Amino acid sequence: MRLSRTLSLQLARETLLYGSLGFVALTAILVSQNLLRRLDDLVVVGFTYDDFLVVVRCLVPMLMAYAMPIALLFGALLAIRRMTSDSEILAMRACGIGLRTLIVPTLLLGALVSVLSAYLMLVVEHQARRELLNLFKVVAARGSILQPGEFGIIGRTVVFVEKRDRSNHLKRIMISDYSSRRHPFTLFAERGQLRFDGESEMIHLRLESGEIHVSPRPPGQEKYHRVLFDFLDYTLDVSPMLQGTYSPERPKQMRLDELRAVVARSRAGDDLRELHQKDPIAYELEIQRRFALPLAPLLFSLVAVPVGLLIGRRSRPWGLPLGLALAFAYYGLSIFSQFLARQQLLPALVSLWLPNLLFAALAVYMITRARTGFDP
Repeated sequence: MRLSRTLSLQLARETLLYGSLGFVALTAILVSQNLLRRLDDLVVVGFTYDDFLVVVRCLVPMLMAYAMPIALLFGALLAIRRMTSDSEILAMRACGIGLRTLIVPTLLLGALVSVLSAYLMLVVEHQARRELLNLFKVVAARGSILQPGEFGIIGRTVVFVEKRDRSNHLKRIMISDYSSRRHPFTLFAERGQLRFDGESEMIHLRLESGEIHVSPRPPGQEKYHRVLFDFLDYTLDVSPMLQGTYSPERPKQMRLDELRAVVARSRAGDDLRELHQKDPIAYELEIQRRFALPLAPLLFSLVAVPVGLLIGRRSRPWGLPLGLALAFAYYGLSIFSQFLARQQLLPALVSLWLPNLLFAALAVYMITRARTGFDP
C-alpha cells in the first residue's frame, strides 16, 4: 500500500504540537511535586531564590526522561484521534494509503526522543543529581550547622554566632578551638562572612575586627597570648557531620564507569563497606536502567498508532485514558521487576529489559491487528 508524505508530515507536526503541550504540563506537575516534598525543610534552613533556581535547573533534566515518552504518546493519540474524527483515516483507506503513513512519523519521533532520553540518562542525570546533592550540603551547612544564638559543636570546636542574615553575614562570633591539645585558643570577632565549599565540605569564615586568646596547656608552663587582628580566614571541616546523609556514593549519582567499577569490585569479593548502598544489585540495576528506559519512547510510539485507531474507530471515551494507562503500566512493571531483582527472583540484566520485551510484543500484536483495517 502507498505511503503519503503529506499525511506523514501533518501527523508529525500535530504530534509535536500536542506532545509539547503535554510535556510542559507534565514536567510542571513533576517538578512542583518534587519541590513541595522538600520545600518546607529547605526554607527553614535558609533556602533562597537562587537556590530555588538551582533546584529547578537540576530537577528538569532529571524528570524530562520520564515526561517525554508520556508526552509523545499523548501527542500521537490526540493527533490520530483528530485525523479519525475528521474522516482522514477513512479517506486514507479509500485511497489505498497504508498504515505506514501513520507508523513511520511516530516511529521517527519515538527514535528521536529515545536518543534524547539516552543522553539525559547517560550523561546529564547523574551530574544533575550531584549538583542537587551539593546544593543540599550548602543549605545544610549554611542553615542548620551555624544557628544564630546557639552553640554549635563541630568536632573539637565550639562555635557561637549571635546574628546571621540571609546573605550569611555574621555578627559577634566566638570560636573555641581545642583541636590542638598544646595550644587551644578562643577567638572573638565583631563581624564575619560565611562561605561553604561543597566539594571539600569545608566552611570558610572571613572574620573581621577580633582577637585571639591562646591558653597554654598545662596551665602555668607558658605565657598567655592575646593577638589582635583586622582580618582572619578560618576554616571548619564539616564532612563528618554531612557524611551519610549527604554521601555522594549512591548509584544514581555515579557515572557509568563508576557503577561498573563497583560491580567489578563486588564480583571480586569486596564488601563495599565505604559506600552508602552496599547491595551490588542496586548498581547493576542502575546500569541497566540507563540503557533500558530510553527505549520507552520508541515502544510508546509503536503502541500509539493502533491505540489511536481504536479510539477513533469505536469512539470510546476510554481510549485516551487507556493509552496513558499503558504508559504508566510500563513504569509500574519496571518498578516491580526491579523489586524482583532485589529479592533475587530475577537477574538484574533481565528485570529492566522485561518491560521492553513485553511492550514490544504488545506493539507488534496491536499493529498486526490494526493492519486488517487497511488491507484491501
